[in-house]
Amino acid sequence: MKQDVLNFIEEHRLFASGGLVIVAVSGGPDSMALLHFLFSHREQLGITVMAAHGNHQLRQEADEEETFVHQFCLSHGILFTSARLPVKERMEMSGEGVQVTARELRYKWLEAEAKKHGAAFIATGHHGDDQIETILMKQVRGTFPLSRGGIPVRREVGDVLIVRPFLGITKGQIEHYCKEVNIEPKRDPSNNASSYTRNRFRHTIIPFIRGENPNAHLHFRRISEWKEEDECFLLDLAENALADVLLHKDEHLVTIDRDAFLNVGLPLQRRMIHLILKYLYTNDSPANGFIHIERIETLIRNDVTGTKLHLPMGITVERVYGQIRWVRASGEKQPVPVYPVVIEGEGQVSTPFGRFCVVQLVSVPRSVSPFTFTCSASDFPLTVRSRRTGDRIVLSVGTKKVSRLFIDKKVEREVRDRWPLVFNQSSEVVSVPGLYNHPSQKHKQDFQVTFTPKDVRLEDYV
Repeated sequence: MKQDVLNFIEEHRLFASGGLVIVAVSGGPDSMALLHFLFSHREQLGITVMAAHGNHQLRQEADEEETFVHQFCLSHGILFTSARLPVKERMEMSGEGVQVTARELRYKWLEAEAKKHGAAFIATGHHGDDQIETILMKQVRGTFPLSRGGIPVRREVGDVLIVRPFLGITKGQIEHYCKEVNIEPKRDPSNNASSYTRNRFRHTIIPFIRGENPNAHLHFRRISEWKEEDECFLLDLAENALADVLLHKDEHLVTIDRDAFLNVGLPLQRRMIHLILKYLYTNDSPANGFIHIERIETLIRNDVTGTKLHLPMGITVERVYGQIRWVRASGEKQPVPVYPVVIEGEGQVSTPFGRFCVVQLVSVPRSVSPFTFTCSASDFPLTVRSRRTGDRIVLSVGTKKVSRLFIDKKVEREVRDRWPLVFNQSSEVVSVPGLYNHPSQKHKQDFQVTFTPKDVRLEDYV
């Protein structure tokens, strides 16, 4: 066991830079064996060792376990630090489960201790059996396909590396090591509780796998390490591909070009979806399993515009003509502007849509902006309002409903009510800025009207 661990540490160059290693110690066999091993080989590895015990205050034995670890460190001359972590209080505030809450608080505290003491590493006692359990649990939950594997050998947290020197050995080897060096660790009774998913895997599936192949942990280790390397490579490619199809990106809206997306290979498409969800959810996404990604793939390939998919926590994916949009609800509905607004003549008028500027053409050169149109003095006063049922525009031959104009220009439904229609005093539509101008405008050279939209999305349709 000793040589296996030393070989693993050397192969992965876990402590190549040397320095202080903070060992997370619960008092159980895994962490106690790790603490003893690293301290015993500290000179060979070129490291200094410190033990850190987080007291979760959840069981009657918690204080006893803290004292046990402290006494062990005193007897061996090992640096020691501890803290009482408010797991129950945090659970009441967050509503999360005990294991998730305890883990978050523990790692946050360990990272703070590493910074405080200038540690280069945080070492945990995860072993090969833990690796098997983690990979199988991810597969059963449907979160493994786009994950970076199981438990990583190392993980960067700021300036500190979290390392797992025992991932190359089994739980049985650890138990044997504890007997060999006369360590009598504390046992957490919750490790036998069938209410925890990991325990059901541990007591039911792992023994079966061990019976089939005693070295299965080595194969699962390779699976995890190779998958992490492959996934990092593919995610780099996906990030580059996403940059080429991205039309808009902020914390509430991500828009991509559908045709450009579909021209990318399917493995990268899935990872592009994964990256978008990860960005919008900011933390671990509840919608990054293969089921949600497949549903998004189906929506993107659907030829019907306007289709929507509702994901957890207020994320909506929608097909809007040639675009796919991920929208995170802000909790506030954008109000429809209040109308009508009258424009009497030359000057500037602010409306809920944006600003209208009217000038005489004799005083300025004619603008080439798509949001500009011309009119005559007889058209005033102009009226600006939103669309209504039955509104029509005049064409060179015949007329067309304004609703049809929006469809032809592929304007999404949510934007149509915020697009201004400009009427003359005869109640004819003079302009739908950016989309339509009355055919007679080329004969009207008296005034030029320029519209500056308040909603910048209008520019996407002209």
